[in-house]
Amino acid sequence: MIMLIFLVRIQNNTTKRDIVDFISPALKGGLFAPNGVLENIEIMALRDRRTNSIEHYAIVQVKPDKASLRVIHQLNRKKLKGRPINVRQFNIRNRKNDPRLKNQYTALKSKENRLSERRCDSLEMQETIKIEGDIRYARRLGE
Repeated sequence: MIMLIFLVRIQNNTTKRDIVDFISPALKGGLFAPNGVLENIEIMALRDRRTNSIEHYAIVQVKPDKASLRVIHQLNRKKLKGRPINVRQFNIRNRKNDPRLKNQYTALKSKENRLSERRCDSLEMQETIKIEGDIRYARRLGE
C-alpha cells in the first residue's frame, strides 16, 4: 500500500534531489524492517491572496506503509536545507473520514458563533512540480 507523506514549510528553492537525499536514509530498512520505495514527489507553492506570502509544501508517495511510518517518525522536525520541517501523513478528506460531518448540528451552531469561516479561501495554487519515478533503496550485504 502507498502512503502519502506531507512535508510542511520547505524552503522555496528545494529540489527533487534535496527531498530524495532527505528521505533516503529513513527508507533503508533494518534486519527485519522492509525497505521503502519512493514512488512520487510533488512540490507545491501556495500563495495567500491576503498577505501575498508564498508557502512551499511537498507530498511524497512512499510504499510500504511501515517504511512510510518510519520516515515520518525519523524525519519529523528534522532540518531540510537549514529549516526544521514538519513531516506527517497526508490525509485526503472525503465524506467517510471528514470529522466535521460527524455532528452537523454542532457544526452549524458553532458556525453561527464565528464571525468568519476558518477555511483558507484566500489560498491559491502558485505552481506545482511533479516528479514521478520509482526510486528503490535496497541494502547490499556488507553495508
